[in-house]
Amino acid sequence: MDIVIEAVETEPKQLRLTAAPAQIEVIYDLGRLAKEVVYDVSVRRVEDEIFLNGFLDFTLRYTCARCLTEYDEENRQPLDLILQLVPEEQVPTEEQDEFILVASNKKTYNLASHVRDVITLGLPLKPICREDCQGLCSQCGTNLNENNCDCHKERIDPRWDALKRISG
Repeated sequence: MDIVIEAVETEPKQLRLTAAPAQIEVIYDLGRLAKEVVYDVSVRRVEDEIFLNGFLDFTLRYTCARCLTEYDEENRQPLDLILQLVPEEQVPTEEQDEFILVASNKKTYNLASHVRDVITLGLPLKPICREDCQGLCSQCGTNLNENNCDCHKERIDPRWDALKRISG
């Protein structure tokens, strides 16, 4: 997902940038990118600054934390960036908050790390396929959203086990 720096002009231009899931490398145990990421962006240049304003569209394939079923969720997130072109010796080793300092002699700038950050920040701690997901039976493993099971589900507080043994 590269921006060709020398091709950006003062007049805003609409671009559609795409990247395969392998190019973005989202690391998440309970999900992954299911389709290519699309960045519809308006690009313009004002002196030594390049303004990127647009939206990321991507689909994540999650594994439900309750029932282990895979499901897809489409997402649309804003991504606005400002690339500031500076002499190479002024480019810091770590990124700034507001401006991204880019060496003015660079031909392209790769947006993959910014795209990955936007996607990663929106990931849930425990993805759930639906609000009323019943999960799996703790004894037999049946998906309770699809089938009922015949397991005996008597809930006994384990602190009473000793008394239960005495009363026999």
